[in-house]
Amino acid sequence: MMTRIIEANSRKVLGTGSSRAARNSGMVPAVVYGPSMETLNIEVKAYDLMMAMKAGKFFTTAQSLKLDGKDMQVLPRDVQRHPVSEKVTHVDFSDFDPAREVRVSIRIKAIGEEESPGIKAGGVMSYLRNDIEVLCRADSIPDFIEISVADLKVGESAKLSAEDLPKGSRLTEDREFTVLNILATRTTKGADDEAEEAEGEEGEEGTEAAAEGADESSKS
Repeated sequence: MMTRIIEANSRKVLGTGSSRAARNSGMVPAVVYGPSMETLNIEVKAYDLMMAMKAGKFFTTAQSLKLDGKDMQVLPRDVQRHPVSEKVTHVDFSDFDPAREVRVSIRIKAIGEEESPGIKAGGVMSYLRNDIEVLCRADSIPDFIEISVADLKVGESAKLSAEDLPKGSRLTEDREFTVLNILATRTTKGADDEAEEAEGEEGEEGTEAAAEGADESSKS
């Protein structure tokens, strides 16, 4: 997959004032770190960063930096945003080694909604987890992990285990995770509920008829 080149410069001066100046000039402060290198303090071009993020798969794909004129492959690890404006204020990258095992959070994607008896009956999916942490090679990070809800009824849950992961990925914990439920809604009614309502209505009508008959008898 082709990635957009992100222009970057080394930062010689650090601190709040320097970071503010970088952002005002269209740059975003960042760091690059790795087990076999010293941490680099850099700044990346905000426009290039925005376009790379909009392209999708930002956290699961190696990104290309042009750092002080030299090419460098990195893997995005964290993005910090302003609490009000949502603008990116800082980015963490790690150096990219294709063979290195990395710990990443992968989005969970439900499939089979059209076949789910619970959803057909009016139930809705409720995610308990939107992502799951896995270990995998840096060059084989999955974009998402699929979990089927095709057989789920109302009140049932979907669980994710190691068997559901793409080849080459493994869970950070050796256990199952409940990731979503099929919940009942006001429109989710079974035949038993409808029958009980019908019986209740018939009972009320019988009581009313008996009361009317008693009134007529007393009048006569």
